[in-house]
Amino acid sequence: MIACKNYTKDWAVSEKNIPQGTAFFIAKVAGFQKMLDGQYEGRYLITFSEYAEIRIPKAWQKICVRGLPAARYFNTNDVLADLAIEPSKLAWKSFIPAENASPQR
Repeated sequence: MIACKNYTKDWAVSEKNIPQGTAFFIAKVAGFQKMLDGQYEGRYLITFSEYAEIRIPKAWQKICVRGLPAARYFNTNDVLADLAIEPSKLAWKSFIPAENASPQR
């Protein structure tokens, strides 16, 4: 999974030193967990095994076209090539979720 800054809502938390459209996070997806209750019922929580911090300017513009939804599925090798990412050269860190963590908005 690659996350790009797409700060368009007033309620969104934004890291000020990351320019709009920049890829800042890449993760190895471990699985999906369906949320069964509360305000997130019916949505899925994506879980990760490892992650790395990245900074790729204009990544959003390189892999998406105007009007696409925020979550999209792409061929992994195509996206890695488009963004010139070499996974073996990244500083991967184990992802350990906080105890009692819950999705936040």
